[in-house]
Amino acid sequence: MEFHVNFYAVLAATVSAMVLGSLWYGPIFGKKWMELNNFTEEGLRAKGPMWKPIVVTSIMYLIASFGLSMYLGENPDIAFGAFAGFATAFFWIGTSKFNNVTYEGQSKKLWLLNFGYDVLVYTTMGIIIGAIQ
Repeated sequence: MEFHVNFYAVLAATVSAMVLGSLWYGPIFGKKWMELNNFTEEGLRAKGPMWKPIVVTSIMYLIASFGLSMYLGENPDIAFGAFAGFATAFFWIGTSKFNNVTYEGQSKKLWLLNFGYDVLVYTTMGIIIGAIQ
């Protein structure tokens, strides 16, 4: 089996996820996210420097972008990329993360906030990979 991966597309998709995350969990829904998690700014600062989770998250999105790129194949287009990214978030990630609501008692509002982010990010990553690859 041969995979065609455009590493520029993978890097661009990874960067897009990080930029969207900084906006989604920052100025757009940051206060709501903190409220739903019962976080305070002081508590978050006490956990240590933010560069550590940012590095880990970047690596995870790099892996996810790479996997999406392999799935899309050699000559995807923007429409298929968007659909594949959306389907990944909607049908697999969103449904899997709903187990946190079912078994761990996570708030449905928090699930919905995170789910919205996943749909946005994976659809965007699919569009970018579809356009560049």
